[in-house]
Amino acid sequence: MVLDGGDIMAKNTNEFLDTFVIYHSTGDGCWLGHSLKTDQIGCGDNPLEALAEIIRVVRIAAAEAQADPSLRLERFAPKEFWDLAKNAQPFPAGLVEAAKEMADGKLANWKIDVESRTCLPI
Repeated sequence: MVLDGGDIMAKNTNEFLDTFVIYHSTGDGCWLGHSLKTDQIGCGDNPLEALAEIIRVVRIAAAEAQADPSLRLERFAPKEFWDLAKNAQPFPAGLVEAAKEMADGKLANWKIDVESRTCLPI
């Protein structure tokens, strides 16, 4: 299963937009979020955690690049990941919002049920 994380704004980086592909890696035994525009990777135990992690990673990379002009943020992922994105299903909008909240550390005390697409306080 491949999921498209959609265009996500990297926080505080002059509206840098990125597209993420979320997929399960049997070799790594986890879900991976792959940034198509920065070639960064985040991992998680489920698609939502992988999306939250890649959002965090890209935000960090974008902030570093903004602080240090010698760093290049855009580095496109290899063609194989762009090909994965062509057949990807859109990531459910509600879960994208939950992933953004997780990336901000705001859902630390919430149980997120990916299958039923619900978030509940613990």
